[in-house]
Amino acid sequence: MGRLSRARSDLRKRKNLDVYATATTAAVVCVLSLADVVPDSKASSVILAILAVLSFTALETRTAVEESRSQGASLDRFTSTFPVELIKARESSSDIYLIGVDLARTIEQSYGAFDRNLRKGARIRILLTDPDASEAALSARHHFSGSDVEAIRASVQSSLRTLRKLQSETRGDLTVRTTEIALIFGVNFVAPSKKSAVMYVQMYSYRLRGESRPHLRLTTADGEWYDSYAEQVENLWADSKDFDFARVT
Repeated sequence: MGRLSRARSDLRKRKNLDVYATATTAAVVCVLSLADVVPDSKASSVILAILAVLSFTALETRTAVEESRSQGASLDRFTSTFPVELIKARESSSDIYLIGVDLARTIEQSYGAFDRNLRKGARIRILLTDPDASEAALSARHHFSGSDVEAIRASVQSSLRTLRKLQSETRGDLTVRTTEIALIFGVNFVAPSKKSAVMYVQMYSYRLRGESRPHLRLTTADGEWYDSYAEQVENLWADSKDFDFARVT
């Protein structure tokens, strides 16, 4: 579409009227100034006024772009799967806090990184559902397949055995606690004590096909939403008990 055609289309739709008015005024003042019809002092005043209008227009455009980006970032916080960056963030941090029923996949996937990090002085906190907890607590994720509760107990026990091995081999700052509370979400909390902290929350679903969802990515910039989850996960930790690995056979 040519410039004239676009201009006619915009004017019919009453779009960008301020831009066309400003451009027209600038052109008229320029012509009249060159023809000495308008004194230079008057022309300068009009030009300054035009620049002011353009500045306000640019400010409005910038605000609209920032709001659009903000809304896009907000939508990006909600995903149906774990973000691609999660594993890297979890494995590169020297301070992490994990919450889940058994965390079997997480522990297996990141065992090597946890081993290396603990040997370098990293701090790792892990909260699992107690293997002797009630059926309601153990089946908190409510898999569509209806996983057998005893199978979940066995999976928790397996994770605890793996963590006992990790602790005994590294002698690092690994603390494992268990809870009998029915968890409603799982969490990967990276660098919780820093301003750069990021929290990946997986909401447990009821008999939903596939992965439990949604997944949320929260940072300190999210204000009250971040604060509300940070408070919950720390309360869960405070109300849980250090796990006695002697219970694991």
